[in-house]
Amino acid sequence: PFLEVDATYFKVRENSRIISKAFMVALATNDGGKREIIGFSLYDNESKETWRDFLQSLKDRGLSEVKMITSDAHEGILYAISRVFPEAPWQRCQAHFSRNILDKTPKRYRKALGASLLDMYHAEDLETAMKIRDEIIEEYREVAPDAMELLEKGFESVMTVMALPESYRRFHRTSNHIERLTR
Repeated sequence: PFLEVDATYFKVRENSRIISKAFMVALATNDGGKREIIGFSLYDNESKETWRDFLQSLKDRGLSEVKMITSDAHEGILYAISRVFPEAPWQRCQAHFSRNILDKTPKRYRKALGASLLDMYHAEDLETAMKIRDEIIEEYREVAPDAMELLEKGFESVMTVMALPESYRRFHRTSNHIERLTR
């Protein structure tokens, strides 16, 4: 019922040339916490069409009743989820989201802001997380306006995991598990 998707690029030899190809991978977790790779495929790139094809291949092979899909915010992934698994909520990877925010933050504020983001992610409930978010935005709005705009706009997608029981949240808030596998 829980799915993580990601892609990594590999150099491959094709027609006597070395080119990059997208290696797409799907890692599923059952209700008991057991993880397994349920699909992978090689594509020329990460596009809306290739991600749709990849997710559709999982569905055609029997993947159903997906409770949540975790990934980065790649446009192709979001498009494919909306077409193939429109009923499945999407969890934006908190690690990727934090990196995106910190990249837009002056270096001297990154460590403290990163710690505050972790407090928000680890909040007991959504109401507490929203309160922490508002405090972060208030504190950093002047020094990192672009980062705070991103936090405001992306908050809902990065906190989808709060709809799950607390014991499930830790395992489904990032796509780091699949990234470690592809490394």
